[in-house]
Amino acid sequence: MKHEHRRRRVKGTLKDAKKIGGLRGLYLHYCYKLGILPKKKQQNYARLHYLLKDDLLKMDAITNETRLLCRNHIDTAGQLLSYKGSLESEMQELTEQRKGLYSQSRKASGKEKEAIKARLSEITGRMKTLRREVRLCEGIDARSDTLKENLNVIRADEKEKKGKELMKHEHRRRSGGANCKDELGGI
Repeated sequence: MKHEHRRRRVKGTLKDAKKIGGLRGLYLHYCYKLGILPKKKQQNYARLHYLLKDDLLKMDAITNETRLLCRNHIDTAGQLLSYKGSLESEMQELTEQRKGLYSQSRKASGKEKEAIKARLSEITGRMKTLRREVRLCEGIDARSDTLKENLNVIRADEKEKKGKELMKHEHRRRSGGANCKDELGGI
């Protein structure tokens, strides 16, 4: 199977593109720093910042949290709490439905009982998904401040490192090279 590559022209520039901010942007940027994004890029883990190396152990959780934020377009803590609240209310409704179905299951027999059991397993599966998403929301709430702090420390360290490199290169530039003319005009 051969893939066709097409050129596409896009209006505007990358500077004009809308930036993703809030929690979603924070998590996407952190995944980029961890080397999770872009997927095809091979990350050199030896060059990672020490704060990021600690989070490599939690990479699966961070990836799942990022997917949740992107899938549901959650950018603020308020949106996160609202989404978590909707999940919890849906879980309560499903719990009530399941209680009713359990009592019906005891009284029913035959095909009716099989239908009730199928509905119970469907509800249980949905509740499992909801519980997982609630845990992800709690993880995002707990981890987001830590991610912000880590990124700030990493930015400061990178700035400091860049400043040291500039000073190092400035020293070389000022000292001149072997092929440069000196003040007297000689080589």
